[in-house]
Amino acid sequence: MLLQEDDSGKLRLVHCFSKKTNETEMVTDCQALVYMNGLKTSNSQITRWFDLMQEFDVEVRHRAGTAMAHVDALSRAPTENSTDTMDEIIANHLEVFTTLTEEQYVKSMQYSDSEIMGIINY
Repeated sequence: MLLQEDDSGKLRLVHCFSKKTNETEMVTDCQALVYMNGLKTSNSQITRWFDLMQEFDVEVRHRAGTAMAHVDALSRAPTENSTDTMDEIIANHLEVFTTLTEEQYVKSMQYSDSEIMGIINY
């Protein structure tokens, strides 16, 4: 799971990595990913993850899995029987954030302003 800290210090799920945005910090309970710079591993899954991450500006930081129990709903197999559908489970645990460039942000603010829209549509 990829988490990002908001202004209040709460960790939020990050929707995706982008090659065009600023550096990103990835918090993981897989300590091996933190130490992959210059080390070799026989674990092919970790090697694939590390190779994929090289395309992005990502700093990997370890956090114990016990401190991230809240991500289990999305990243682990269910631990109890539930009558909820997968859509309901995800809706209860997932927040999606969109990263905008400054230009996209200004444009979205302009389009949400009725006075400016009057000028645009004139």
